[in-house]
Amino acid sequence: MYQDLSDADFIGSRDIDYAGLKLCDILNEKNKKIQYEYDFGDSWIHTLVLEESQDNAILLLPICLAGERACPPEDCGGPWGYQDKLDILKDKNHEEYWDVLDWMGEEFDPEEFDLELINLYLTNCLS
Repeated sequence: MYQDLSDADFIGSRDIDYAGLKLCDILNEKNKKIQYEYDFGDSWIHTLVLEESQDNAILLLPICLAGERACPPEDCGGPWGYQDKLDILKDKNHEEYWDVLDWMGEEFDPEEFDLELINLYLTNCLS
């Protein structure tokens, strides 16, 4: 589901045939914003803004220019559940500390952001 934020009065999703739909079909004007919800059970709401677009035959794939923090693990309870797990990991005396650490993995670093890996994913998902 996505929501076009260019009309402040618009609430909800449009009746759209998503088959074959590309992001550029929706997000096609500078400063246009859309929201989409990932994982309806956990309600991860994402806002995408087209800050700039270039007609450039050399750049055929999307790229990520910047970002921050790691992607939360799947099924972690949405934004609130994820924050609860991060809070638990700050307190080694918390009764759920070892369970959460085992579930998220000792190597998980919520502050890590790997720009090169993100761009690799974007390249591979489209080729």
